[in-house]
Amino acid sequence: MEITTKERYFYISTFPLIIACLLFLVIKYAPWKNPKKICNTTSIFSTEMGSDLPDAIFKIGEPIRLLAKGDDKVDSYNWYFGKNYELINGSKAKQGNIVQYNDLGVVTVEVFLNEACRISKELEITQNCEDGIKNGNETGVDCGGKCSDCEVVRIERKRNPIKKKDRYDIRVSDRNLECEKLYTFTCTNLSKDNAVENDIIWIFDMIDTPIKGNPYKMKFTNKEQYVNHTIAAFKNGRVLATKRITVKCDDI
Repeated sequence: MEITTKERYFYISTFPLIIACLLFLVIKYAPWKNPKKICNTTSIFSTEMGSDLPDAIFKIGEPIRLLAKGDDKVDSYNWYFGKNYELINGSKAKQGNIVQYNDLGVVTVEVFLNEACRISKELEITQNCEDGIKNGNETGVDCGGKCSDCEVVRIERKRNPIKKKDRYDIRVSDRNLECEKLYTFTCTNLSKDNAVENDIIWIFDMIDTPIKGNPYKMKFTNKEQYVNHTIAAFKNGRVLATKRITVKCDDI
């Protein structure tokens, strides 16, 4: 049976596509590759904000920096943070995140790497008796439960009243943010006539490394026309303020 010109053209044009698909399948699902090996070379690091020392014990409501770090390249992340947590900065698909927990006890944190395997780490969340919030097993604000008796705390507060917490804000040098332009971010103390706060540590959601300095200048580069970013300012391991911004990129 003779092949027509039309059929010959079809075979010639589709043959490279078939070869490319076969090569892709061989490379992606190569039998000699071990996709689960990535979990043997990657670990979860948990640290306090402003510290580089790994830890596994944190106070309730305390910001915890979680980072999946290893020697091999990771193409995708999928985090599981457990129950009753608040994601301060990052996302389940990022290498690094900042979370805080609102319950006491042991929490198991997991991350699914390259859709192939999981690694996990246990964190112990203990009581915080100095955060000015009724949480954990407290029966009053920073008293009762695992904290001091509320009557004892009441007498102590009468002798030494608790200072009212300052309020903070993040200010940006421009309202209309665009790609490839430099903008200044400043954390100010609203309770002290917008004074510039010292010793600030910044977390920008597209950068996994904490940044020191206040004010701080940042340039954004995005692949999409409009991108939302979350910015957080920390001091002494405590979140002072967060801000969500939208950056516009026309040249994409």
